[in-house]
Amino acid sequence: MSTINIISLGWGCAIRTELIRRYFPEQPTFFFDYLGNFDGLDTCTQIILNDFKDFRHVNDLCLHLHPRWNTLIELKPISLCFTPPGIRQEILVSTRYKNLVFYHYEHSTDTLKSFVRKLSMPHK
Repeated sequence: MSTINIISLGWGCAIRTELIRRYFPEQPTFFFDYLGNFDGLDTCTQIILNDFKDFRHVNDLCLHLHPRWNTLIELKPISLCFTPPGIRQEILVSTRYKNLVFYHYEHSTDTLKSFVRKLSMPHK
């Protein structure tokens, strides 16, 4: 019996929370599961081609007032607000890839350890 792994590369955490967790509950969390980006797969492709080398040290991450994630986003027919209107919030971002945000993580060594663990997981 083969194991199926669903690898999310997309825009936010919905693939993980709504698809993978529901239909593949035993699947471990992978690196891209809880990140957000607005540039399609360009940044994800760069990260993979760089062998994830920009996510191994604490200085590879920082807190940043990300303008795209502190505004009301109009996606017809719905609107999304990642932080409540009028509130400015620093969000964990990559120091190299400012298009990415890790909105479910804190800036800590534990977060970095979780990234390193996800990157060194054996693939079947």
